[in-house]
Amino acid sequence: MKTTSLKVASSGSHDPTNEQNSSQVLANINRDAEDKEAQQKAKELNIPFVDVARFPLNPDVLKVMTLEEAQKAVVMPFYKTGKTYRFALADPINADTKALIEAMVAKGFTIEQYIASRSSIAEGQKWYASNQKRGD
Repeated sequence: MKTTSLKVASSGSHDPTNEQNSSQVLANINRDAEDKEAQQKAKELNIPFVDVARFPLNPDVLKVMTLEEAQKAVVMPFYKTGKTYRFALADPINADTKALIEAMVAKGFTIEQYIASRSSIAEGQKWYASNQKRGD
């Protein structure tokens, strides 16, 4: 049986670029797994799936709630037509999520629910936070 050995060259110095690349690769793998879980949950609950991080967001849609409300309920509004909003939800049966949706409905809005991963919602919320700071 023939064996092959692999030698790894080392300069003896620490390369933070490789560490960052490795961290990014790991984050992407985790994000993909989380998205697959969210897609499965969406299928089980018969609720559409959306990747908010890849959906073009309009700052006007974000005015329906505060960032703090969105973060507490793990919700991201991502589309609006008239008084109908589409919300990305990590967990539609979460008490904070339900309370937020009920409050929106009580204000006369129609809420269409979509499942999204927590990572996707968090990325959307980062975008939301940066737009609030700029005053867009």
